[in-house]
Amino acid sequence: MAKRVYYHRSDLSVDVVAETVKGVRYRYLLDVKLRSQPKGSGETACIVMQNPSEANQEKADKSVKFLENYFFEKRFPRFSAVSRLLIVNQFARVKTNNFQGKPSDIGAENDKYIQKAISKSDLAIIAWGSSNTYCDRQVAIKAFLKKRAGLRCYQTTKHPRCGEHSSSYILRVLL
Repeated sequence: MAKRVYYHRSDLSVDVVAETVKGVRYRYLLDVKLRSQPKGSGETACIVMQNPSEANQEKADKSVKFLENYFFEKRFPRFSAVSRLLIVNQFARVKTNNFQGKPSDIGAENDKYIQKAISKSDLAIIAWGSSNTYCDRQVAIKAFLKKRAGLRCYQTTKHPRCGEHSSSYILRVLL
């Protein structure tokens, strides 16, 4: 059976920051913006997931496609001002199967891009799923989030690939 291909919504522009080191691909940032939004208007949401799969400038993956639809199609009231998603990950290594979450999977530039995305955001959503066991990375990223004064923080009830389009899918958290 052929693997399903997901594409970004046509009303979005997508930029990617990635690199390949010794044959290993790392994606540090997926920057997703509504094309119709005037520059500098709207809110920015930093989404922190576990590790990237194949999403890039041309193609989405199941999780990214879900987030695009959740924020830009469903337009739940508390997120209706969001016009940009800065998607980062606990680990920057692009790997979909047999991911192990080793220190080498973090990526040399990953923490820099996570902190930069947080600093540019009005809200942050922890979306690494409830079964995530990478406690050291969770602690490190939550520390980055706590440093950003005034940041509204939320957490998903499930990983985005298993998400549901309901207003209770994303819950407010206090760090």
